[in-house]
Amino acid sequence: MQIIAIEFTARRYHATPWDAHVNEGRIEWPPCPWRLLRALIAVGYNKCGWIDGPPDTAASLFKNLAACVPEFSLPKATDAHTRHYMPSREGSKEKSVKVFDTFLRFSDPDDRLLVRFDVRLEADQGEELEQLVRGLAYLGRAESWVDAELLGKDEANDVATNREWHGVAGSHSRQRVRLLAPLHDDTYHQWRTESVSQAANEAEAVVLAAAEAKGKNLTPAAKKKARASAERPYPADLMAAFQQDTSKWQSEGWPRPPGSRWVDYELPPDAFDRKPLTTLARSPHFTKPQAILLSIDGEGKRGTLRPRMRRALPLMELLHSEAIRHADQLELGHLPELTGTNSDGTPLRGDHSHAHWLPLSFKNDDAIDHVLVYSPGRLSQASVEAISAIRWAYAKGIRALSVNMVGQGTIAELSQQLGSSGQVDIAALRVFETSAVWESATPLVLRKYLHRRGKKTVEGQIREELLERGYPEPIQIEIWQPQTLVERKLKGFVLRRKPGKQQPPCERSWGVTIHFAEPVSSHPISLGYASHFGLGLFRAGD
Repeated sequence: MQIIAIEFTARRYHATPWDAHVNEGRIEWPPCPWRLLRALIAVGYNKCGWIDGPPDTAASLFKNLAACVPEFSLPKATDAHTRHYMPSREGSKEKSVKVFDTFLRFSDPDDRLLVRFDVRLEADQGEELEQLVRGLAYLGRAESWVDAELLGKDEANDVATNREWHGVAGSHSRQRVRLLAPLHDDTYHQWRTESVSQAANEAEAVVLAAAEAKGKNLTPAAKKKARASAERPYPADLMAAFQQDTSKWQSEGWPRPPGSRWVDYELPPDAFDRKPLTTLARSPHFTKPQAILLSIDGEGKRGTLRPRMRRALPLMELLHSEAIRHADQLELGHLPELTGTNSDGTPLRGDHSHAHWLPLSFKNDDAIDHVLVYSPGRLSQASVEAISAIRWAYAKGIRALSVNMVGQGTIAELSQQLGSSGQVDIAALRVFETSAVWESATPLVLRKYLHRRGKKTVEGQIREELLERGYPEPIQIEIWQPQTLVERKLKGFVLRRKPGKQQPPCERSWGVTIHFAEPVSSHPISLGYASHFGLGLFRAGD
């Protein structure tokens, strides 16, 4: 007797029955024997170094497991589902496709699904099974995370007598479910031999009739080819049947995987507890985030075709417009932290607490792969809802960009998580750092007309805005030479907003380095014209 204990670590189980479509809203419970054995075979290839197929020990193990119908001891579960309206784009049109996600939720996080195989294994087969079970990471769909183990002899004997077990349904079983199970190895060989012989005879008869219709004799080569073609859809043995791709047997017209059969299992009357479950965590109060992080995925096979940094301004404007559009569609009311305007439509003056849309390149390859929506005055729940509703954008030469919200919180929280992920280039995180030296990450465009002397020089306007935003007086401001801008790839940027919006007094850009007496800022610094849309962004200097 072998008993496998399976704990669903996320307290969820997702699996669609083999004879159902995902949108039928059905759950395969308990997991069918065919699914379980295929999952163990997958572990062998992914974690145990199988290259040329299962070793002899594993092959004999699976033949033994297939020879018996396992029994199950089921934990209490609640069946539930969510409905998603997934965006789908066809050419220039975007439509929504409804998708059901049906799953089981388990009330007791410590309860386990037990699977009992009434089979005696050799020592090497038992060791092979233990290794495969230990490597099982999910069962069903990939989000059904599991932690599995093969119970020892003493624990197996204990649960075998103290738990309720359910197997093949009898004639008096009130509740039953049809599950897919493998044929016995000998039964499979017998079925294959008979089926191949019948299919080959039928194929030979077809080609013979075709030859006779043309007044020709059937050649031995044509006869051999027809019989071989008829045999091809039938896997050579049961192990080959286990490993056949679903798409392959479906394309060959099989109603179910070759080598499988339907078995009726009994279910307990209370298999599904439909009492409502509380969520894992519930917050009674909404905490306003300081920033939201959006991911930008582009075109191409891997979604790596993204807009360059020089196109930051039009992309940030587009995302801002999309957020406002969704706020209107969702009837969220006036959101000054998003619009940057008063209720009468006049711009907010002397107040930079509304949202800044800042382009980021976490791979430091000059491509915009993320956008930080940062608001010093924090974002309301309605603003978060509007921003998270953005799904698509576009850029010059790129027809579709997928936009997804991937994080929210304070700047410090996002910076810490990004830094610990190990997937972000260190240089890309310099916009989040605290430093006494800050240098241009995107070109600075002045928001006022340039004068040669006084407060409206380049340095004077920078000092004025720093004080306006609450920063200390800098001790030095270095204006870069034009060649430095070229070397740091800050030339060629789009510097004008779209028509109908405020335009820069002077369509010229600068790069600067700002020195403070003490380290300042634990949040991004952006100055000048269109600083809320990606221009004038600074990062910590060396």
